[in-house]
Amino acid sequence: MVLNQHQMGFYGSRFFIPPNSNPLNEVVDPLVWTEQKHYGAQMAIRMASEGLRGVEQAAVFPADFMPGFSLVFPWFNICGMFTESASVKFGTPVYVHYHQLQPHARGRPEYRASVNFNDPWKGGWWHLSDILRGQMAAAMATLEVAANNREMILRNMYRKAFNSIEKGRMEAPYAFLVPPGQVDPNTVYRFLKTLSDMSVEIHQAVEPVKVGNVVYPEGSYVILASQTARAFLISLLGRTYYRDNLWVRTTDGTPMMNYDFATQTMAEFKGVKVVEADEMPVGRLVKLDEVKPPVGLVEDSKHGYLMDGRINDSFKAVNMLHKAGVPVHRVHEEVEVKGETLPVGAFFVPESHSVLGKVAEEAHIRFIGVDGKPKFRHSPVKPLKLAMYQRFWGGNMDEGWTRWLLEQYGFEYTTVRDEEVKAGLEDYDVLVLPSDATAFITGEKVEEYYEKRYKGAFTAPVLPPEYKTGIGEEGIEKVKEFVENGGTLIALYESCDFAIEKLGLPILNTVKELKPKEFHCPGSTIWVNMDNKHPLGYGMPERGTILLRGNHSYAVKAGHWNEDYKVVVSYPEENMMQSGWLIGEKHLARKAALIEAKLKEGKVILYGFAPQMRALTDATFKFFFNALVG
Repeated sequence: MVLNQHQMGFYGSRFFIPPNSNPLNEVVDPLVWTEQKHYGAQMAIRMASEGLRGVEQAAVFPADFMPGFSLVFPWFNICGMFTESASVKFGTPVYVHYHQLQPHARGRPEYRASVNFNDPWKGGWWHLSDILRGQMAAAMATLEVAANNREMILRNMYRKAFNSIEKGRMEAPYAFLVPPGQVDPNTVYRFLKTLSDMSVEIHQAVEPVKVGNVVYPEGSYVILASQTARAFLISLLGRTYYRDNLWVRTTDGTPMMNYDFATQTMAEFKGVKVVEADEMPVGRLVKLDEVKPPVGLVEDSKHGYLMDGRINDSFKAVNMLHKAGVPVHRVHEEVEVKGETLPVGAFFVPESHSVLGKVAEEAHIRFIGVDGKPKFRHSPVKPLKLAMYQRFWGGNMDEGWTRWLLEQYGFEYTTVRDEEVKAGLEDYDVLVLPSDATAFITGEKVEEYYEKRYKGAFTAPVLPPEYKTGIGEEGIEKVKEFVENGGTLIALYESCDFAIEKLGLPILNTVKELKPKEFHCPGSTIWVNMDNKHPLGYGMPERGTILLRGNHSYAVKAGHWNEDYKVVVSYPEENMMQSGWLIGEKHLARKAALIEAKLKEGKVILYGFAPQMRALTDATFKFFFNALVG
């Protein structure tokens, strides 16, 4: 078993302990959820015997919350659990009035005694020592169950592993196939390595392998479902649908926001083609001890080299070459080279250089030798001076993930805070605004933002003045001046609101004010149309999926300068959802997800989705990276 101890807000139960609430992940072995009840019962008894009140079970935190911390473990037949304790102000006690204690739509319809919440706390002072008492009781109860039932627990581990292997042999899906020849082999490698690192067994076909009437070529990777990680594989590799039922809606039918995403289909996030086998694959397979990355290669050439712009690591190679002083160009048409067709957006290195071998090895990139004098259209690209805005107010998770991603691919950037923005951004080419609410960027009306979003359940954090950041009106004018003078503003996801409102762009978010009954997309993969002839879409397919979470869909208001607004990604008419949960598809139809807006001499790029979400969505990294290549 695994137990994580967490903290939650001030105004609900004092402690949440297992089991989790409905709905649960049905792919997981049911014995895991039964074991949760066993551990949870001992926690509840021990906590009650020690006089701890306000302990809650089977509420608030659903058992389908699989992507983070302890609830990853049930995918591997381990009883993963967590507790939640009501918080204090770091180490400072809080006083809570009885009338401030709130019900919850999941499992606690009113703040009164119920079977799963039989001794409600009545309010008063809440101390750090109260948290520690509860967490210690939960930890000791968990150890008591483990110690007193060790043989049964070990036997259960065997039983769950056996069940997983047998189900993989007896029912579909029997396997997942990853065919060779995919457009980004480096991402395929990282995808497979992640599975291998998570104890997944991977085989490779040493001859053509047949699934039903379809034959897959030699070299295909085959991930058999008859292994102990079966639930993990089905949840992350197969198409998934979030359960829309009574457990995920309030009494009036309003859908509740799930924890994290409505799907965790890693293959879709990364743009890796995975085939689900409804019949057992037939062919000779060899189990791999390790997955090997693509081999970097510099081919012989006297006329320069091409790199495939569809491969994310090509951008890493470009950045390495720029740092070594090697010129790099972008190709603006399709190129036929050595029997291959590279789509528009390939990179061209006009001359040989001693550093190419090192770059090829580290970035796992093939430098394709050009035969004869180049006849394709190309132009030089340059490293852009990139500014990444960073604020305080508790910090911004998206900003941290975005910096990390840039570092992995070798993009250099400078962190700028309020004072640097207010002083002017003349020294930069690009300003990146991570996904954030306008109130946090400007530092204005933060309290109103909390009131509107949380409806009194939470208030703005109490912070010293120096940690209440914001660029204010002065900073807004400097950002506008920066763009109008030729700079590029990248607005990621929520920060699109800031760009539209504060820079006066004639663009409307068509779903922003819709209620959840009308539109609800809590983290789903959505099919979109992509303009891969536009520089922002270089290296992308004409049709692919994005990860959408929240109310974002854009339309350009009718005006005399429509040509100044380029729609790079748009939603189709219908049949958009690949995996997850989507209500109100019609509100997305024909709308824009990515717009490049001209503003005098500069431009604003509005990402109505998160192309770099937590560095997970490799399939859409290029939409972001293309904006960083001058």
